[in-house]
Amino acid sequence: MSLPFGFVYDERMLEHECGYDPTMAERPERMKLIYERLLNDGLLEDAIKVEARLATDKELILNHPEELIREIENLNTDEKCEEWCKDKEILWMSPKTEEASKLAAGGTIEMVKACLEGKISSGFAIVRPPGHHAYGKVPQGYCVFNNVAIAAKYAVEHLGLERVSNTLFFPLNGAMSTEGDFVAGFHNVLIPILKEWKPQLILISAGFDAGYYDVMLTLGQGVKAHGYGHMARLLSEICPGRTLAVLEGGYFKTNYVEAASMMVRGLKGLPLPHSPVSKRVSGAFLETIWNNLIHHSKHYPVLGKTVEKLQERQRAKGLRPFVQPEPLFLDRGMRKLYDEVKKLRCVRTREWFPELSNEQVEISNALINEYIRNYDWKTETKPPTEEELLNQLTWDEQAKFECYTMSAPTTMFFVNELKDFYEGKIDNTMICDRMLYAEAKSKQTFFVIALAQDPGEKDLVQNLPGLTFQPNFKTYAGYLNASADGKWKMFYVLHESKNNPSTDPVLVWMNGGPGCSSLAGLLEELGPWYVDYDGQTLYENPFSWNLNASVLAIESPIGVGFSYSTDVESYYIANDDQTLEQNFQVLTNFFKDVHPRFANHSFFLSGESYAGIYIPMLSKRLVEQINNNNFPNKNFQGAAIGNGFMNVRGLLNALALWSAYHGRISMAAWDYVKKTCANGNDVDSFDFSQYTYSSNKIDYLGNNSICGNIVQSLITQNANGTEGFDQYNFYYDCYDASLFQSPTPKLRRRPYFNGTKGLNPNTANLVNRVSNDNQWGYFCWGDNAAALWANRRDVQDALHITQDWRNQKNGTYQWQDCNTDLYNNYTLTYDTTNQFFNYVLQNAATDFRFLIYNGDVDTVCNYLGDAKHINQVAKDNNLKAQCRQGNCFTDGDRIPWYFSDNQQLAGFYETFTGKNQKNANTRIDLLTVKGAGHMVPFDRPGPSVQMITNFMFPDNKNNIDYTRKVIDSNPPLDPLRQRCTTRHLAPTRRRAINAVKAEPHQRKHFLSIWWNTKGSIYYELLPASRAVTATIYVDQLQKLVGIIREKRPRHSIVHLLHDNARPHVASGTHQKTTKFDWHPVIHSSYSPGLALPDYYLFRPSRLHPRERKIDKDDDLKIAVDNFFASVS
Repeated sequence: MSLPFGFVYDERMLEHECGYDPTMAERPERMKLIYERLLNDGLLEDAIKVEARLATDKELILNHPEELIREIENLNTDEKCEEWCKDKEILWMSPKTEEASKLAAGGTIEMVKACLEGKISSGFAIVRPPGHHAYGKVPQGYCVFNNVAIAAKYAVEHLGLERVSNTLFFPLNGAMSTEGDFVAGFHNVLIPILKEWKPQLILISAGFDAGYYDVMLTLGQGVKAHGYGHMARLLSEICPGRTLAVLEGGYFKTNYVEAASMMVRGLKGLPLPHSPVSKRVSGAFLETIWNNLIHHSKHYPVLGKTVEKLQERQRAKGLRPFVQPEPLFLDRGMRKLYDEVKKLRCVRTREWFPELSNEQVEISNALINEYIRNYDWKTETKPPTEEELLNQLTWDEQAKFECYTMSAPTTMFFVNELKDFYEGKIDNTMICDRMLYAEAKSKQTFFVIALAQDPGEKDLVQNLPGLTFQPNFKTYAGYLNASADGKWKMFYVLHESKNNPSTDPVLVWMNGGPGCSSLAGLLEELGPWYVDYDGQTLYENPFSWNLNASVLAIESPIGVGFSYSTDVESYYIANDDQTLEQNFQVLTNFFKDVHPRFANHSFFLSGESYAGIYIPMLSKRLVEQINNNNFPNKNFQGAAIGNGFMNVRGLLNALALWSAYHGRISMAAWDYVKKTCANGNDVDSFDFSQYTYSSNKIDYLGNNSICGNIVQSLITQNANGTEGFDQYNFYYDCYDASLFQSPTPKLRRRPYFNGTKGLNPNTANLVNRVSNDNQWGYFCWGDNAAALWANRRDVQDALHITQDWRNQKNGTYQWQDCNTDLYNNYTLTYDTTNQFFNYVLQNAATDFRFLIYNGDVDTVCNYLGDAKHINQVAKDNNLKAQCRQGNCFTDGDRIPWYFSDNQQLAGFYETFTGKNQKNANTRIDLLTVKGAGHMVPFDRPGPSVQMITNFMFPDNKNNIDYTRKVIDSNPPLDPLRQRCTTRHLAPTRRRAINAVKAEPHQRKHFLSIWWNTKGSIYYELLPASRAVTATIYVDQLQKLVGIIREKRPRHSIVHLLHDNARPHVASGTHQKTTKFDWHPVIHSSYSPGLALPDYYLFRPSRLHPRERKIDKDDDLKIAVDNFFASVS
């Protein structure tokens, strides 16, 4: 015999009624009308009434603070109630609210108990006030206590359940979502999750706000009542006998009484009207389903398989795979208004929503009653097939259009209303009116906010000069405050994740030095583009670190790159403590004020070289302040340090060993060192620094003793270039051009490779047989190319560089990759970082991990010194080396890791793990990158992005597999580059030359034309066989500027759009346009298409002389003149 249905209903909850505004949509009649409808439909005939009771303080505290309970108990008059609501969003209270809200929570608990005790099989708590908008200490949106959350926590805490699911019937993506959309969402997302999770109890927050023509849906349509019945049935089939509903929203009575009746039919397993399977889901809801599938597939493999099938189907239909859209923070302006008016306690407490007119009520009733009359009770509703489910989710142009047209009006309603309020066009908005607002601020002044934008949107980079491809992510650049008074301005660049910037972690990147630019780190190492040889164009780096994370690069400390002080130019005397304060202030400003949308994202620190000091110090400060609730982002999960300068003497001593075993001194000299200098002690632990001296605690030289001279030959980093090796990569011939004295020797690089056309038949001539320098010795010229690009005025404008920065040193200051003045005046405060590592590992309140990675042929910060340092840190913090292969030797072993699908050996790593005093798991991975030097992301770009991505994304058991493939070893480049010849395989080497591709035909004439929206400005017909070279083009521009001044004297700004022909991108052309202060408009390099103005002129100019025989040059000039006269 099946158990009866249960319900909760207590008329004492009807006494919760607003005494100061009778227009409130959440009224006592809602509860009463639903109860009466269920009685009339006979749905409560065999049901058991579960008696409601007042929830106890102990029960309410499961979800709400005690101070909230006490405040509500003191609201004993309408005046106190209204005053209390002046800093709440859409909330009204009455002296009877305390009793009603406690009855609602207590009645819901009692229904859960009755179900779990086997007294009822399913049930419906007809209670009020609702609870779904009540979050902790914040009651809002008609809701006081969160009835469902309290009951769910009660079931876990007191009734022994482990898995309780809450499902919400609530509007999604505006008014146009139908019952078919909701049921599709259930079948595609919710039901598969529940089947895998196997809940022991399902609580439905039964809000009917999305109902067909409900008051909340001012645009009309919505979910028809029997849709709620089918959704309830689907849930009850997942958890038979343990599916309960609790009344929430819904405000048009014809809708909510019908919807409640159908929902109860679904819970009881009674017949329902036919609901056909939707052939396709409406655009706005379709996007929601896709986003949910992708997001939850990380935790539920069944959804991952669905996503794979759907994406495969997209490709099979010739459609692009679905890509999660960028988040539009359209509520940011409204949220800022909320915060302001709540602080001023001037929230409107009355008349939020206008009542429907009699005509509107009649129309809505007629529409609802029409579909009720047309219910199909005969046709059985069958579950959709897999094929039908997949077809529902086709993401095509129609879906994109619907997504915009269905979501945008609702969004813009709020945005435009807020904008009109600020501009004084309307007297009130949803929660505030002008009189209250002005009174609260003492005078009628209104603050200005960026509507519908994250505050950092002002830093969005658009039309970045030189790009040769179209990025699929956003870039931001600008300034963050590095001091509380805002006088120190630190430049930053943020490359959003290529994958999912709305959920992916933030990876903070810092270069070292001290004094070297993180912008240079992006441009030459890990960023999404590198600067080409010409210093004008940018080519794609497919292995950029923003593959699965948003990369934030900061130019630290102040004085580096574009970072500056607004009041003092002599800020080059810096030290570690000052840099720490700047870096901490910058991250606080980033997460709290400039890009607060990332405040809930996981974030990691990363950097190289002297950042080996910056990062441990900053990690300690972050852990300290997060533990004290003094940092806006609590999700600090780890830090990665590459070739880190973490222990000065340790690196020096290890370098002596490293150099000795790389043949830099004779065996006789090494024997002398061991026997005499080390006094026969173990050289592995000997301190060679006693034979050295340093003026800055960073750079060491051997003293004048015999041992000092020998040690000098071991620890020298080739500062004068006499040995001919590069300190940053022992095996590269030319890695850091600054090492070489004037005159610079001829660089050894492969010949210019211009594609398969004209390929030399002897392939050996294309092979660099004297060096293994990658990418034509990039670092021999990369710094200069980056500086040339970064010092272009149009580039600085695009990056939002301020005039204050340009005014430094009387306007002569230039961006440079490393600031020598700052380096020479910098004070190293801490020559070892042990104390900072120890604090972080011992005090992190949540799981924390370090990655220490080293290119294994770097001599500046060698892997041996860093390994010794980290082994000591692990020992000090009781971290144990992990054995993975079953053949551990003493304290553990290093195992190889491999890159991508070709399984190329990428290096070796070992892991130390432990648990600290706060019960957090701690971990250090010590990893080498084979063949890389000091700048790992450039030397080994593919392995480096695989390494950092796997570090940030461990598996569900918190294991990190550095061999896990994250990108192909030869990923495709952007389509714009694929249309080129094989030049896209490597950086181009285009110089500013005057040559053209071939000599023109001797009768051929070139016509140069400059055109604006009103017609031709200037044209020039060149003599026969004369081609346009850079020199000629510059001369033409000089003539053009005079003509513009003559014809358009009042036009001070000139935007120049031309294509990327060689004369147009020559350095002389760039210098000339810069001198004129013209603004070149971006046109993609290598684009096979014409520049936009060409379309306007190209066809008419060719048709004009057609079928006319022109033998003389003078006749041609006359024809050209006549043509321009005819079109002017």
